[in-house]
Amino acid sequence: MKSSSSCAIASVALVFGVLLFSRSLAAFFTQRWTYGVENGALLQPVLVRLDPHVAAARKRAAVYYDEQRPHFEAAAKRFHLHAHFVETAANFSGRDTSYYDLVEKRLRAMVTLLRTQGRDDFKIEKDKCAMTNFFVNNGLPVPPVLRNWSAKDDFIADLRSGAAVANVRKWPVFIKFCHLTQGSAHSVRPVPSAKWLRDNVNDVVDWVHRLWNLHANDWTRPWFDASNALTNVMTPGVFLQGPAGVSTNHETGRSYVVECKVEVLWGRAYVAIVFPEGLDHVEPLITRPNGNFSAEVYRDYFDLITLHSQPMAPDVWYKWIFDEGHLDCAWRLAERAA
Repeated sequence: MKSSSSCAIASVALVFGVLLFSRSLAAFFTQRWTYGVENGALLQPVLVRLDPHVAAARKRAAVYYDEQRPHFEAAAKRFHLHAHFVETAANFSGRDTSYYDLVEKRLRAMVTLLRTQGRDDFKIEKDKCAMTNFFVNNGLPVPPVLRNWSAKDDFIADLRSGAAVANVRKWPVFIKFCHLTQGSAHSVRPVPSAKWLRDNVNDVVDWVHRLWNLHANDWTRPWFDASNALTNVMTPGVFLQGPAGVSTNHETGRSYVVECKVEVLWGRAYVAIVFPEGLDHVEPLITRPNGNFSAEVYRDYFDLITLHSQPMAPDVWYKWIFDEGHLDCAWRLAERAA
């Protein structure tokens, strides 16, 4: 009997060990894939000789870089760097040549300053509540925060009673978790009406239970240990924000939220990416050569990792982002925030 128990324990231990090893192996190869193929675009130097679309996209990128470089050199001379980037620069070496290298060193700088100086201003990036407060405190435009909660039971009680949205007059509003910022966490939910919340409250409560104590895990990225060290100290919380308008795709008849991310260096925007929800990996990459916005479209994941982009079609349903000046607004807001 004792022998059987020992065998069972050994079998469980073996299975557990295999699972841990498999996960570690998956993380190892995934991190190298994201660094080498996604970040380094290792396939692109080969395809640029074979595919005219890749060659043309590379030429457009090179022309834009050469045009913009003097402007960024001038901006770098007058821009006051935040302590996180000062610490990042102090740890750079000749081997750090890519965007991923910059991100990794910056996150490690944040961890160093947190542990040595107790600085928690990294939360502007890792905590949606801190980020929103930063915008409000600095007079930057942001949809209003209607309420926030730091206790899960209080929030659930207000959801069930309807008190969470009792004072909402314009819809939709959005429930957002403070401590989760990765898109894969699905930490934002739109609430289209008070009736919708009443009808779907059990589903929303289940979602809250799942995410309240969830810790972000950046395991697919080379900087996972530094990023996880930051997100592990986050305090769970949630807030209600809104209202915000949604956009209708006239081709499908459905409404979506359109997200825009802008990369800023030394206070100057260089590139943006638009995520028109529901387009299934079609992500226009935006540049601004000669002061005029230009969009390149990657139709799928393979296009993205090979830099196989094409100019955006003139009749896409989200072209209003450009025509109505919304992208210009996002571009200027990103520079003001920096």
